[in-house]
Amino acid sequence: MTLTDLFRQIESPRFAVKISVCSGFSSVLMTLNESPLLGELDQVLRGSEEARAATYRQLGGLLWEVPDWTVAHPHDHAILAYLYSLDHTDRYWADRAISGILSTPNLFWARRLAKHIEHGEAMKDG
Repeated sequence: MTLTDLFRQIESPRFAVKISVCSGFSSVLMTLNESPLLGELDQVLRGSEEARAATYRQLGGLLWEVPDWTVAHPHDHAILAYLYSLDHTDRYWADRAISGILSTPNLFWARRLAKHIEHGEAMKDG
């Protein structure tokens, strides 16, 4: 699957629903860790610096796509997934993403993961 295809699936309502049904942060982390889609994204990212940079740019673009600042961020789930994969594959890009996430209002799960990573607690593969 191409990186563009992976982005499309991660930004889909179907992926958001998989995260939305989780009852807590540990469930969200487990869902992300067991996601075949994120496993495939991680594999692509591990093999390409350009793919990691493109994922960071994709995440950054989503941070600013907020039609209404008074409601939940519509891309929280995708931003969460991109941060999770960047944290597994490239700490430089993950750290840059964290600062953008923490300065963006109305994120819930992505902000929670960013703070989790900042405190050195992010789950790693294996």
